[in-house]
Amino acid sequence: MATFAATPSDSRHGFGIAMVLGAGMIWSVAGPLVRAVDTASVWPILFYKSLWMVVTLGLAMAVRHRRRLWAELIGGWRWTLAGGVCLAGSSTFWILSITNTTVANTLLVQAATPLVAALMAWVLLGEWVARSTRLAMGVALAGVVIMVGDGALDHRLFGNVAAILAVICFAAFSVSLRAGRAGDMTASLCLGGLIAMTISATCATDGLAISLHDHVVCFIMGSVETGLGLLMYTIGARHVPAAELALLVMAEVFFGPLLTWLLFGETPSAGTLLGGVLVITAIAAEAVQALRRAPRVPSYRA
Repeated sequence: MATFAATPSDSRHGFGIAMVLGAGMIWSVAGPLVRAVDTASVWPILFYKSLWMVVTLGLAMAVRHRRRLWAELIGGWRWTLAGGVCLAGSSTFWILSITNTTVANTLLVQAATPLVAALMAWVLLGEWVARSTRLAMGVALAGVVIMVGDGALDHRLFGNVAAILAVICFAAFSVSLRAGRAGDMTASLCLGGLIAMTISATCATDGLAISLHDHVVCFIMGSVETGLGLLMYTIGARHVPAAELALLVMAEVFFGPLLTWLLFGETPSAGTLLGGVLVITAIAAEAVQALRRAPRVPSYRA
């Protein structure tokens, strides 16, 4: 009797989806963590967050590759460099945005990422965007339009512009991960962290001293939220097209503002919540369709 068994490609695609969704869930705590900082300003936060990310991912890469570490560092260096620069830009603009507007505003602007990533992947990698992915993007974009129309982005020009720049940089980072997926792109994460540290150290005119409490928060942000989230995202990027990458990770867009509202009383408007529901619905629908698109081959058993 003929049955259908998942191919290795099917399994890898499903694994990649799970990793990317998990990364989005972990990243959703970023806003609450920033709000938990007592007195540290934007540049020390970025510096120590990036420092702990580099330490965590650098150790993970050293343990994983050991004697082959140097070969992994220099292998595919062009995409590693591109990914590192884009990630540093995304991290810098993100922290500037979230400290100059609400968490909801910063994260909801990021809903435009799939559109930018899809365009970049089409132009640079020749990746075709599936019909269901385009439909899901349209639903997600409709959610953003509702939120913008409700006034979620009013009177916060600097923070919103920074959020848009973060979107462009992160979309380019996603495409870089896809282009360099034959190697270990963890090196690009470490490079991005080092560049972000350099930027923050240069811009921190008042120094980098922070309290113990704020340092602990930055440690959690760098090692767990950013480090673990980016590691999962990088692994998932090997098996998921760039457009799906940016779409699936938008779980952060919905849960980030929700957690900040519950923990710190930063209340989203009714339009923000309605738009968020559309975004998360698009994510769930695309995840299901992505699994169904994965090829299956027949196997036979008596």
